[in-house]
Amino acid sequence: EFPNVISLNGQVGNESFQPYIKPEEIQRIKKLKWVIFNRWGKKVFETNKVNDKWTPGSDNPNDTYLYYYEVEYLDCNGLTTDVFKGNFSLLK
Repeated sequence: EFPNVISLNGQVGNESFQPYIKPEEIQRIKKLKWVIFNRWGKKVFETNKVNDKWTPGSDNPNDTYLYYYEVEYLDCNGLTTDVFKGNFSLLK
């Protein structure tokens, strides 16, 4: 699950963007690629680490951002790949 809004207004727990992954599912992840772009297509964040999160800086304006999240994980059928794409709003 991915949030649809993050806010830098001091509200604890809502100031960064990261997917929610159940703790028992983290060890099943074998590989991932996660990228965030601004509305103009400029990459503002990239990682391949499960526990990373994006915390916007002062140079990131209120806007809509796009994410691409590709994850390879083990399930009952073996190795599976899923891709998640979407957008979220940054409010300051």
